[in-house]
Order: sequence, then structure tokens, then C-alpha cells
Amino acid sequence: AVAVAIGVLDDLFNLRPAVHFLGQIAAAVIALKGGLATVNGISNPLANHFFYAQPEKHLQILLAPPVVAGAFTLFWIVAMMNTVNFLDGLDGLAGGVVTIAAILLAIWSGRVHGQGATTLTGSEVLVLPPLILAAALIGFLMFNWAPARIFMGDCGAQFAGFTLGALAILGPAKIGTALLILAVPILDIAWVFVRRPTKGRGFASADRGHLHHRLLDRGMSTRRIVLSFYAICAALGAIDLVLTRTSKLIAFLVVTVATVMLLIRVTERTPGKPFLRRHAPPAQR
Repeated sequence: AVAVAIGVLDDLFNLRPAVHFLGQIAAAVIALKGGLATVNGISNPLANHFFYAQPEKHLQILLAPPVVAGAFTLFWIVAMMNTVNFLDGLDGLAGGVVTIAAILLAIWSGRVHGQGATTLTGSEVLVLPPLILAAALIGFLMFNWAPARIFMGDCGAQFAGFTLGALAILGPAKIGTALLILAVPILDIAWVFVRRPTKGRGFASADRGHLHHRLLDRGMSTRRIVLSFYAICAALGAIDLVLTRTSKLIAFLVVTVATVMLLIRVTERTPGKPFLRRHAPPAQR
């Protein structure tokens, strides 16, 4: 409710970035105070390779003391809210990507807890929440697909990002799955944040530096960009379902390198030069 309220206020009154950020922190703090678990450890992808004697004792890299775990959890939730918010730049983009991520979190929950678990635990508590989020977004996408008739706005993006971040903590897939599925949007945000200060802009300033904006400016159609993001996220989700910890780490590194190379290409390309000639936008008068 707090996440949505902050989004509504921002949509109506264009809140200052500092106020907006404090509202996101407040939403995350209330969630933790209300019972959302903290992230106490991160899966160790190298456990089975470097600790041959007792690998089960090294499956996680613990975040201690509890203050560190709490701070990391707050950072994760706020980061997911901003990831979806910044991703909401083209019709159908943010809603579709979050839908794919939610479906994959539900698949993980059903696969891990469906064996030997009760119907209540396996189907309702862990599987249904991400499916409900996905179903709501699919209904929304029917009207948000390009050309859109309704828009997510900041309130929708805040809600979707907050919910996805919380579900990644509650479910068995955990943060690693969400990181791999959303690797491209997350790397895009990191790239923009690094470049903005070099251009004399603040971190929270608005521009068209995101990957989807640059691809659009260079001739790709909105639907083609959105479908490309869908395909990448779905492929990364499928990889997450079949690979081991170490293989996931390798996949994430490969995606990181490929994404950075693409970002460098679209960033250094001469402004106004089409990325794909056959879809080049008309010249500005």
C-alpha cells in the first residue's frame, strides 16, 4: 500500500527524487517490520568445487551480523522497485518482463515444494502469489500492448517491483533467479547510472539513455524491442531452471559481457544513425 501510495503521489505531483526514494525505503521497512524475512545468506555457486570435504556447510555465503542482512534486504527491495520503474519506458515492456519473472518464480516454487509437501504449502502459499501477480499483469497487458490505451505509471511500477522483490525472498528460487532473469534490465540501469555523472547529470535525472530508448532511437520498432526483452528474460529463466549453481554463475557472466558489449555499441554509435536501416525513424526537421 505504501509503495502504491508513493507512486500515485509521484504520478500526480512529480515528487522530488529524495522524497520518492525515502518513500521506497519506508515501504521496505514496513514490510520487514510486518514479517518479511531478511536475506541471511547468498547461495555459494562454488561450494561443490572448492569445499570437497563438507560442501553442505558452504552452500551459502552468510550475511552477518543481522544489520548487514537487513540492509541488504532493504537494498534489494528498493532496487527491484527502481528496476521495474526504469524499465517502464515502452508500451508493454515492464509489465511483460515482470510477468515472465513471476511465472518462473511460480514454477520454481511448485517444483521445489511440490515433492512431499502438503497442498496448502506447495500450491497456495508459495505458488499462487506469483501466479496472481502474473495473471493481473496479463490482464493489464491486453490494454498496455503497443499502441497502449492505459499505462502502468509510477504507482504500478512501484507495486510490481516491490511485489516481485518480496516474492523472490519468500519463495525457494530466491534472489539468484530474479537476478538472472532480470540481468539485462539491471545491467542497463547500472550502465546508465555510471554514465550520467560523466555527462554532468544527476543519478535521478531523466533521459533517453536506457537500452530500450537507444534501440528505439536507432530504428527498432517498439514491439520488436519489447519482444526481444521478453525472449531474453524467458531464455534466462529457462537456463535458471536447468543449470546448476556454477553453470548459472557462468551464464550470468556471459550475459553480463554480452549486454555490456551491446550497451557500448548503442552508446558509441553516432547519434541519429539508425541501428537498423529499414526501421530508421524519419529525419527531424
